Amino acid sequence: ALNAPGDIAIGALGDVYVSDSGNKRIRRIDGQGNISTVFELDFAPGALAFGPNGALLVMERVGHTLVELRLQPSVSVRYL
Repeated sequence: ALNAPGDIAIGALGDVYVSDSGNKRIRRIDGQGNISTVFELDFAPGALAFGPNGALLVMERVGHTLVELRLQPSVSVRYL
C-alpha cells in the first residue's frame, strides 16, 4: 500500500509513477491499476519528472538532491 504518496509522472507507455515517500519507494501503476515497486531508495522521494533521455528524475524530499533513476539497460541510480 502507498504510504504518503507525493508527486506523479507519466511514463512514455502511459504508466503512472508515484513517489511513495513514506515507504521510500517509486511505484508504478499500470493501465490495469496494478501497483508495483520500481525502485527502493535510501531517501524519501519528492518531485518526479522524466528527462529527455527517458530517465526518471527524482528530487529527494529532505535533502533536495536530484537523482536520476534508470531501468534500462540495467537499473542504475545517479546523484546529479
